[in-house]
This record gives sequence, structure tokens and C-alpha cells, in this order.
Amino acid sequence: MTENKKQDKLYEYAALVQRAKLDGKAKALLWHYAYTYNWTDKRPSFYSQRVLCAEVGMSQGTYYQKRQYLVDLGWVKIRKRGFDKPCLVTPLEGLDDPDYEKRSWAKWHPSNKKQFTNWDDDDGQNEEIDDPLTE
Repeated sequence: MTENKKQDKLYEYAALVQRAKLDGKAKALLWHYAYTYNWTDKRPSFYSQRVLCAEVGMSQGTYYQKRQYLVDLGWVKIRKRGFDKPCLVTPLEGLDDPDYEKRSWAKWHPSNKKQFTNWDDDDGQNEEIDDPLTE
């Protein structure tokens, strides 16, 4: 499989993650899992907890909390391999967070707006345009 085909699978999944209604820290963790997943051979991510926390920039406590959040919503499948071995993590297409709409920023999620504002860099004019991803 060519490099383009591998990237296409990641880009398709990335679009799902981008539009998912998820907690931001959990989304960062999910991005890492997706980026390190072998999309060609469908082999799970296997980073150790400490390396993963360092790369994502979160504490181990937050990591466990957000990983469980992703498991509960069906975004990842975890397979434990033993005491001294990192878990195998497979990214999946899960559900939106049922509490997402209670967050202050939820009203600006593209699925909650018919239109969004596009700032034109050339003249600074504000123009309302249809969002092609929600049509």
C-alpha cells in the first residue's frame, strides 16, 4: 500500500475526531492513538503510559481518566497484555459525549450552527458563508 493510501485512512479518521463532541484532553489522547495506529496492517498503538503522557502533555491521573472516558464512549478498544507491557489500543468510531451540550463552547460546534463566520485576510471583512461540512 502506498504512503498516500495509509495517510488517507488516517485523514478519514481525523475528520471524525475533529467533528466529535468530546472533551479536549480526551480528544488529544485520541489523536495520539490514531496517529500511532498502523492503519495499513490494523495493528494497535502500544506506547507506554509514561511516554504517551509525555508526548500528549498530561499527567498519568488525567491519562487514566480520559482513556476510560474514550473507552466508555466507544472511541478506543484497550487490550491489556500483562503487568510490564503497555496496553494495545485500537481507535474506533465512538459516540459523542452526552454531556457535551452542557459545555459553554458547545454552541459553536459546527453541527450546532447553520453558518459560521469566515474572516477574509485580505480586507478584514466578515462574511457569512455556508459550512460545506454540515450541508
